[in-house]
Amino acid sequence: MSGSVNFLLAEGGGRFPFSSRTFSAVTNEVLQLRQQLADSQLTAKEKEKLLEKTAQLSAENVGLKATVDEMAGHKSAMEEKIREMEEEIKQMYAWSVVYV
Repeated sequence: MSGSVNFLLAEGGGRFPFSSRTFSAVTNEVLQLRQQLADSQLTAKEKEKLLEKTAQLSAENVGLKATVDEMAGHKSAMEEKIREMEEEIKQMYAWSVVYV
């Protein structure tokens, strides 16, 4: 899953397909389904379907959060590499000025 995720954090100005609103929506849906299950007088089959859907959404939510954590780590590593490369460019420029 993580290999196919196109991820750049919003503060970086990129696209982030799994926004906090997505997590919130999934979490809210899980809570609503659990509440429906507790409050309603559903048949056993309907309760089973709600439990299955709740479990599926919970698992998806965990997977999405894990992907975000993984991508945040990649983002940090890339930012560090960019800083290193910028420093190398500054040093190369400084040496070129000395030799000109």
